[in-house]
Parts: sequence; C-alpha cells; structure tokens
Amino acid sequence: MADHGGGDRVLVAVAGDRLREGVPPVGVFAELAARTEDWDGAVWAVCLALGLSAPDLRGLGPDSHEIYSEFGPGEEDLCGKVLEIHGVFDVPRLLDERETEVQRLLRSAFGASGGIATGRALSLARNLFKGELATAFLSLTRKKPRAPRGRPVDFWNALCAAGALLETVDDDEGRLVREALGLCRQNLADALATANGQAC
Repeated sequence: MADHGGGDRVLVAVAGDRLREGVPPVGVFAELAARTEDWDGAVWAVCLALGLSAPDLRGLGPDSHEIYSEFGPGEEDLCGKVLEIHGVFDVPRLLDERETEVQRLLRSAFGASGGIATGRALSLARNLFKGELATAFLSLTRKKPRAPRGRPVDFWNALCAAGALLETVDDDEGRLVREALGLCRQNLADALATANGQAC
C-alpha cells in the first residue's frame, strides 16, 4: 500500500462518520471506492478511521493492490468483502500479559503443525491478530500435526499450555476450551508415548 497523506483527510473523515453511523467497514469502503477512482485511498481511509496505524496496515496479508486489481467499477462491494476476508479491516485487540503468552503459545503450535490449509491458516492468522484466542485455540485443536513435517509433541504441548491459560474463562466458550484441553492432554500423552517408542 502506498502511503497516503493529508489529501485523504476528507476521505478519512467521511469514513469515520459512516463507521460511527454503524456502516460496516466493507460498506464504507464500497461507498468511497464507488465515489473515487483512488481505491487505495479508500482502503487507507477506512483503515485509518478504524484506528489502524501504518505499521498495522503494512503487516496485513497481501497488498490491497493485488486484491482490487481484479475488480472494476460496480464491483466495489464484492471487492470489499474479499479485502475483509484477507483481514485488511481487522483491528488488533490490546492483550494483557496472560493473553500475550497464550498468543505466543498458539503461534508455536501453528509453527509445529507442519502446515495448515490456506483458508484455515488465514482464519487462524486473523484470529490471532484480532486477539480471538479461544477461537484460534479451538480451531487448532481440531487438526492434527501434518506428517512428516509436523512436530506432534511440540504441537500438543503448546496447545496444552495455551488451553490451561484459557480454561479459566467461565462461560460456554470456557467449557469448550476445557473439553478441548482434555483431548489435547490425551493427544500429548499419545504423542509422547509414540516418540518414546520410536526412541527405543
């Protein structure tokens, strides 16, 4: 994304007004993109109105140019939906110390998985970026490390540690985390037994 300066202040102000009126980011982007040929400026206006800083924007998925170069006039809404899927409008949540450690553990599990299908990997990356830690944990627990690149002991160990920090939440999501944590612990025991058997 190119850096946009003061000339876009009007677009940012309009985007902010529309967001405060309850229009979702996708809709605001579509409105601004339909009004101007500067689709890059429309992306930046929405993101800046959401409070995203330039470093946040640069760290998100594919460059927006790669996405909206495939669209033309009349397809602004569809383009906005694709941008949203790629996390362009995601706002990171400020994490406390415990949540930061959970996020680190989940990234470790991600790395030990041996690879995750692109769609699920994108969803997980967005969950972690937005601080949706329980959702990311539950998603990871539904897969197994991929042979031969996966490291099962590291994968399940990281998920067990993350789940132990997440299970304190006392709601339906917490119940799901506790149930998944039990399965993670069993999977870790199985992985350790397999690793010890192979070492003999």
